[in-house]
Amino acid sequence: MKNGKFVSDPKPEKKEKKKRKKIRPLSIKRAKQNVEYLAKRKIHLEANPNCQLKLEGCTIRAVEIHHENGRIGDLLTDEEYFKSACRHCHHKTHN
Repeated sequence: MKNGKFVSDPKPEKKEKKKRKKIRPLSIKRAKQNVEYLAKRKIHLEANPNCQLKLEGCTIRAVEIHHENGRIGDLLTDEEYFKSACRHCHHKTHN
């Protein structure tokens, strides 16, 4: 109390909010692998224009790459496991 009057505490100072850093959608390493993969993919599809999976309903013309052992780590760019695939066969393989 000051001079018989009630005085409230002063308002606390507002702290500046820190700007949040955006999380990268891809790591730097994976972004480099993607660039390498796209180049290898193009070369592979030019060398193997026909679907190599040949499942029932195959459309023959390959437009995608199927990774036999997955795409984790360095398997993304390992051409040993690349298979040219039409969209139909690729979709069927994953379902």
